[in-house]
Amino acid sequence: LARIFASLGMFLTIALVPIIYQNFAGGPKKAFSVIALVIGLIFVISQVALFFGVKEQKSLITHVEQKKTRFRDMLKIIFKNDQLVVIIIAIFLFNTGYFITTSLGIYFFNYDFNKYGGIEFTLFSAVLAVSQLSALILFPILAKKMSRRKIFTMAIGMIAVGYALFMSVGYIFPMNMLTIGLAGLVLFSGQGFIQVLVLVMLADTIEYGQWKLGTRNESVVFAINPFVTKLATSVQTFVVSITLVASGLNSKVIQPVTAAKEANPEMSNEDVRALIASNVTEPMLLGLRTSMIIIPLLLILVSYLIYRFKYKIDSKFYSQITNELTERILSKQEEA
Repeated sequence: LARIFASLGMFLTIALVPIIYQNFAGGPKKAFSVIALVIGLIFVISQVALFFGVKEQKSLITHVEQKKTRFRDMLKIIFKNDQLVVIIIAIFLFNTGYFITTSLGIYFFNYDFNKYGGIEFTLFSAVLAVSQLSALILFPILAKKMSRRKIFTMAIGMIAVGYALFMSVGYIFPMNMLTIGLAGLVLFSGQGFIQVLVLVMLADTIEYGQWKLGTRNESVVFAINPFVTKLATSVQTFVVSITLVASGLNSKVIQPVTAAKEANPEMSNEDVRALIASNVTEPMLLGLRTSMIIIPLLLILVSYLIYRFKYKIDSKFYSQITNELTERILSKQEEA
């Protein structure tokens, strides 16, 4: 449920921000200030509600008496849990690729598809939302019939097909919303499955670490996920910035469009698109697609290979871990 609402928040932001800043009466800079303020307030309110409203469920394994984890022991806990290290690297690579694609999406629609200020990106965001939410809902059903490894492999295949369709738009297939929407549906459905999988696998490393090291450190494990996400966001920001600068899109297209909009806030979207069409070049668009499609695909494939050959916690091994943990705890209680 938390993953579903997190995805909804992301989708609403992706869909609404371009519409707001491109059509805001005070211009893009003021629009971003207002957007940042609103999102910041929502974030603070959500954190306060989480802190006071969520209660942890108790079980024999999760509530064990142990010494508090010291700050200097955190790195030891992380690196001695080999399965945690594996899934951290996999999550980092996957998130980096995923974030690069979603961040460059608005530039694809504005400057490659040339639909600046149009409803097309919002429609695509709706496709993204439906595909990922569908994957989140379908995951429990598939998990009863397929192993995690099979679901992961299937999802990677969907992602590869989706990226291939995206790369082919305008070259092999026509550049229209039907083709782009189909590519997004396949691509983001696969990514939705993997987003759930990596969270489940991250949670499993808590019991693995407790089984291997003798201490339970769920706070450390779950604190790593947002850190890795922020790290992936930093890399994504760097890749996006380099792409826009190196391709020439920033200096030859984006800056002229921004300057024209600031000089004439009433400038129509049709005039902006005409300006974009006169400035953009094929090498710029190829560079954009390479960063948006090829680089993320390679990162996600490496993430899969790391999982495939290094992650060893399956349902059978996890049952063994929980059974042995239960026996240890009951044995200690009897001795006491």
